[in-house]
Amino acid sequence: MQRAVLALGVVSLLASVSAQVPFGQATPVAGTRPVLAAEPLWFGNTAFALRVSDAPPGGLAFTALSTQRIDVAAPPLTWYPSLAPAHFLIGFVGVAGAAGEVAFASPFSVPPSPGLTGFDVCAQAFVGDAQLGSFGASQGLWLEASLHPLLAIATFAAAGSRVDLLDPVLATVQSVALPPNCVPADAVFGNGGRDLFLATNLGVVLIDTAAAPMVAVVLLPGVFVGVCWDPLRNRLFANHPFGAVVHVLDGDRQSATFGTSVAAVPRFGNWMRLTAAGDELVLAQYSGGVYRIDVDPASASWLQPKPMPASPVPFGPGNGAAGLVAMPDGSEFAVLVQNLFTSTSSLWRFDCVANQWLDEAPAIPGVQPLSAATRPGLPGSFRAPLFDRSGADQWFVGATVARLHHALGAPQCSVSATPVTVPTPATPAETASYTCVSPTGRFLVEVHTGGSALEVRLVEVATGLVLPWAVLPPGNEPICVWR
Repeated sequence: MQRAVLALGVVSLLASVSAQVPFGQATPVAGTRPVLAAEPLWFGNTAFALRVSDAPPGGLAFTALSTQRIDVAAPPLTWYPSLAPAHFLIGFVGVAGAAGEVAFASPFSVPPSPGLTGFDVCAQAFVGDAQLGSFGASQGLWLEASLHPLLAIATFAAAGSRVDLLDPVLATVQSVALPPNCVPADAVFGNGGRDLFLATNLGVVLIDTAAAPMVAVVLLPGVFVGVCWDPLRNRLFANHPFGAVVHVLDGDRQSATFGTSVAAVPRFGNWMRLTAAGDELVLAQYSGGVYRIDVDPASASWLQPKPMPASPVPFGPGNGAAGLVAMPDGSEFAVLVQNLFTSTSSLWRFDCVANQWLDEAPAIPGVQPLSAATRPGLPGSFRAPLFDRSGADQWFVGATVARLHHALGAPQCSVSATPVTVPTPATPAETASYTCVSPTGRFLVEVHTGGSALEVRLVEVATGLVLPWAVLPPGNEPICVWR
């Protein structure tokens, strides 16, 4: 089933979507830490480019792309991409301009191919300072070749639960019916965006977006509340709290055990996050319990909890954990706590490197509602925390939105709260607003429920510009996830 999309301005969204995850540490040069970023590495993207910033003006920059990541310490820096002939793909050399930036265009004009999705690339930039005769390096950057951007919205509705796939490239919406009485709780794309996995009350559900027609298939029965994808090892973590386990499903389409549970973590949590490297799983319980699980298959403590100090996350009348977020590089995670009586939120942060809890951040100040409309059920509270994929901004979204800026490489505690005020028109029939953030934080995606339709809008953070995107049939508790 396809419907037309209200695509005014939606094409501009593409610049904000990127399948990239930074990892490792940058090495300073001339007082700055070089940063490597990239345009989306999706098939057919002729605008693909690598960008180096925060480099010494006039300095030489060398950027390498490789199919293999290695961690070679060459003090004072660490080199991540392999330069072996069997792994090295391409290198770029340029000179940073007066603003300390240089870009390398490399059109990725390969036609879309579901069989090639999930192809991994490791990149890093080396930067020299000609005046001081010193050199440094950016952090590492992991890129995954994927199908073009897509927004999936999973909803529960009396007329039948469904997943709407909003395509900003083709300007279409495709709807996939979920099994009867299915209530989606979480969703994640895997295998380069080909597969959409959902955690539901009926089990782990798979939708192959490359199939025609697309259908929803239950892979593993049970009541699941969360899913995380490990792109480096092609595996899915599925949170089954009622079974007090987290299942590890084989996500490799070339494997005979694809879609089946091949291992289980003997712990559970109401919230679950996986680090970008895929070697640590963090679980947080509403009652304040927090666990770090070693999920590196090469580790001797595979699937076992890591030693950590007791959790100080408060639990009591009205207080409880309401969300969990992890930095992409695995250096830090944070538990969001809400007080249902006072509608206030606080943040409890953990330094994974030092293995210690940090001072509690104060209640997030100055948060402004996204619109003047009343949103019953979410008064002044946050629905979920998340990081954009650059790792620089930590977002808390729900009936209100706040952004905490993390300067990469800065001291752990130098976090400032920045309210985001976005003027969106109030809809009289509106009963709730559910929001997600585009990967680089350029846009907020608002999904408004209530009345006879479910309306999807884009809001540009910097300008407050509202772009209508799609009007869909009614639905409740939308779950949004980007490909």
